[in-house]
Amino acid sequence: MQLYRLMRYGSLLLISILLAKVGLSLAEISVYEWLLYLGTIATFFWLNGLLDALLATYPSLPTKDRPAFISSVFGQFAMIGLGLFVLLWLGQSILVPGLTGQETLPYYELYLGYLLFNWPASLLEYLYLLQKRSRSILNYALWSFGGQVVVMILPLLTTWGLAGSFTLLLVLAVVRFAVLLGWLWQNGEWRWRGDLMRSYNWLALPLMAYACLGGVAPLFDSWLVGWFFDDPGQFAIFRYGAKELPLAMALVGGIYTALVPEVSANLNQALPKLKQSTTRLFHLVFPPSIFLLLFSQYWYPWVFNEEFAASVPIFNIYLLLLISRVLLPYTILMGLRASKMILLFSICELLINVGLSIWWVNIWGLEGIAWATVVAFLFEKVAMAIYLRLKFRISIQQYTNLGLFSLYTVLLLVTYLISSNN
Repeated sequence: MQLYRLMRYGSLLLISILLAKVGLSLAEISVYEWLLYLGTIATFFWLNGLLDALLATYPSLPTKDRPAFISSVFGQFAMIGLGLFVLLWLGQSILVPGLTGQETLPYYELYLGYLLFNWPASLLEYLYLLQKRSRSILNYALWSFGGQVVVMILPLLTTWGLAGSFTLLLVLAVVRFAVLLGWLWQNGEWRWRGDLMRSYNWLALPLMAYACLGGVAPLFDSWLVGWFFDDPGQFAIFRYGAKELPLAMALVGGIYTALVPEVSANLNQALPKLKQSTTRLFHLVFPPSIFLLLFSQYWYPWVFNEEFAASVPIFNIYLLLLISRVLLPYTILMGLRASKMILLFSICELLINVGLSIWWVNIWGLEGIAWATVVAFLFEKVAMAIYLRLKFRISIQQYTNLGLFSLYTVLLLVTYLISSNN
């Protein structure tokens, strides 16, 4: 699953690089980023929570109930997707200006069609995971994410332009949807199980709330850029700078997925495993981040283009998110089912992020928004670690190699200062 996540994040990064390389203007790239942003707004508050609840619910069900449960989950995804599609379609004249500050967005209808089919298709990789079909996950990632890069970029090398890109993206989503239907035809049972869905949705609600709170801050940051800056190119500058290392996000997500069940089953055995896993993680993600940070002013404009040189300071600040990203008290709190406190910390993080973003954008511009994100995210992780110490007597040293973490953190900060002064 870590490789799958890496391929997903990597494909999005590669598309961003190639969009800049094929000669699109900042305004055209901003259209792509705005549509991506709207898709995230329509997704973040429900999709991840329901998918996480699927992972927790499916293994606990009797084997005879699983086919009907999966088909019921698909039905719910399809109904939610259709409802959002209708809302976004009919409310276009209000939602687009209200959420983006732009009067209209080209290719909006094509992108909505892509979302309509792609939302339910998101189930497929999780179904493969539940079946422990790792090869199927890898094959799906190769053709799905590889295909996404091809369909977005190939039309730009012809006369089709972005209209062709979004048309082929819609076709790819239909193919993904058809593959999911094929899986359900073989493994599902086409009847609604309300009893199973009630327990599933009750489990999903707090997970959806947490995902919602976690997604609001970056979406607010993008919204603030759209409303604070008149130049639409500034949105592309910010979005291209506001990127994290895909390797780190994939590996952290994999550790979380693997160890939450172990924390829940046996905390004392899970803590050393978490410490060991994060120690390996430090060695894998800090050195490349330090290297990227040290030479970002040289390689970043080359990888993208000179127009995105203004994204370098934002990218450098976002690399500092790694300091808090690799701290995993959240994994332990989830395993201990401390969901109320997780939500409380998320609310505090959101309030800090929003408040500092509004304040600092007036002082430092786009960089102020980035710094607000770094500070707010670090606060959340520190607060969780303190709570674990006070409530459960679990110190950070029990699940984190603090000496190695401190060394890498200092090196990353020193590198940032060097890079900023060049």
